Amino acid sequence: LLGAFIFSCVFTVNPNEVAIVLRFGKPVGIGPDQLLRQGLHWAFPYPIDEIVRIRSGEAKTVMATNAWYVTDAEMEAAKRGPEATPSLNPGAGGYVLTSDGNILHVRARMTYRVTDPVTYALEFSDVTELLGDALNNAIYQTSARFTADAAVYKDVESFRGAVRSRMAEIIEQRKFGVTMDSMTVEVARAGYVKEAFDAVLNAAQTESVLFSEDGL
Repeated sequence: LLGAFIFSCVFTVNPNEVAIVLRFGKPVGIGPDQLLRQGLHWAFPYPIDEIVRIRSGEAKTVMATNAWYVTDAEMEAAKRGPEATPSLNPGAGGYVLTSDGNILHVRARMTYRVTDPVTYALEFSDVTELLGDALNNAIYQTSARFTADAAVYKDVESFRGAVRSRMAEIIEQRKFGVTMDSMTVEVARAGYVKEAFDAVLNAAQTESVLFSEDGL
């Protein structure tokens, strides 16, 4: 019986994984000693001890789509934008309001890695969900500082960079225990004003070509 008890208390931490032992709800050890790495370890059976496993070293992904239009797999595969409609339908999709009072659709995908497993696992109930909310917040805040023209075609990289910078600030301020690896930001015109945006863009391109031909 003693041998069976001891054997039942042994557990394995797999590669690319760390573990924390909670004893009556509190982590065992202090500082770096709280983290158990690859190999065999020992803990009392539940409910005395509880083993929390955290995947480390692998990239995780979070999406922010609250300000994006309604889409499906077919539209994504065909890379089709929002359908042209006579007016905006807020109940069917999300949007952002730009500094000049225009409406755009914006979404972002961020990859991140866990750099502080103790904080990541114990300080928050669901870091991925919180990061998604934070990324949506970064999109709304950044969009309110840019004009629609700048976000769509005049200064796209600055807009994307501002979303990334704002998200990095939020991660640092809230100390989620993660580090951002990369981010992609997409901007789309609202369907009901797409033709007007395209007309303005075409006019700007035509003007640029004419100035170039005239040597101005």
